[in-house]
Amino acid sequence: MAVPDLRDARLLFSGDRLALARQLRGITRAELAGLVGVTPAAVSQYESNQITPRIDTIARIALSLGVPPEFVTPRFQPRRLVADEWHFRSLRATRKRERDRVLARVTLLVEITDYIERYVELPAPNLPEHLVDDPDDPDAIEAAATAVRALWQLESEPIVSMVRLLELRGCLVARIVAESEAMDAFSGRVGGRPFVILAMDKADSLRSRFDAAHELGHLLIHADVNPGSAISEKQAHRFASSFLLPREAIGDELPARVDWTALVALKARWGVSIAALLYRAYQIGKLPEPAYRRAMTDLNARGWRRNEPGAAGWSEAPTVLTDALDLLERARGLGRASLISDLHFAPGDYDSVVEPVQRMNVVRLSDVASTSSAAFAGV
Repeated sequence: MAVPDLRDARLLFSGDRLALARQLRGITRAELAGLVGVTPAAVSQYESNQITPRIDTIARIALSLGVPPEFVTPRFQPRRLVADEWHFRSLRATRKRERDRVLARVTLLVEITDYIERYVELPAPNLPEHLVDDPDDPDAIEAAATAVRALWQLESEPIVSMVRLLELRGCLVARIVAESEAMDAFSGRVGGRPFVILAMDKADSLRSRFDAAHELGHLLIHADVNPGSAISEKQAHRFASSFLLPREAIGDELPARVDWTALVALKARWGVSIAALLYRAYQIGKLPEPAYRRAMTDLNARGWRRNEPGAAGWSEAPTVLTDALDLLERARGLGRASLISDLHFAPGDYDSVVEPVQRMNVVRLSDVASTSSAAFAGV
């Protein structure tokens, strides 16, 4: 690996960037120390900026981590995304190393977004605030979901695409390969922009769609809530259910008794799972609790919990990031190689963020709705 300006790298060495590179590889300080030939205490001191590595040590660090030496310098404003500030689903079921590795990829996503915004105007963040005074009140959450639908002029019809909706409201939506089965989706804000991250390797498109609505709930009602609590997860789940299946519409359509044929038809119409429809029927009092419990038992017995009857629908692909990158290359000649060089990324790290969306074998959202998902300007 070429090391063109290690003297500068030593003068500008950033412990935060070293920590980021290590987390991208999913290794501990002790494991990195073994690769570089230093003590774990030394790695800890490097990352906390207590001491600066020697030039030859920086070269070994870069080689061991597979990054350019410039990556561990603060050429850009160093960022450190903290897991405790992000709403992870199943937080306690996800190991810290797994969360750190995924957040490291999100850090690269943020830096790519910052780079894009030098040349391309992305949709401005535009989410309503102060919607719920008491998130412990289910009726308040229902009212908030209804208010957002009215504000966004969604009426009481099924939502064509949750991802499209989030992107139009200034959320940067991306799909990243999850590090564990428990990691479905998560969300947070960076510099005022909301980010919603959906797992790439989840085959259930309806579950992913519900995840997107769930994360919208966090962004709208949990700005000041400590992420990860079972209570806040339940509240976001209530919001997603209310938002995707508004009471005034779905209440008239849900059968008063379990009717699998009718539920399959509603699944296709509303774009949610049969399990979600049953839960919504229970939530709004259309289905008594004993009937709901029996229905879920029957669902499991039929093997439908993971393989429901009826079409699952098409996976919703984010388009703002890929459209912006395409536009950047066409208008400025700044393609993959340019971004990798300018950002000092390892090619594989860049691809780990950008390729999951680009390679999705899905119907593009532009084929579903004609409304542009990003108002690009300033190119």
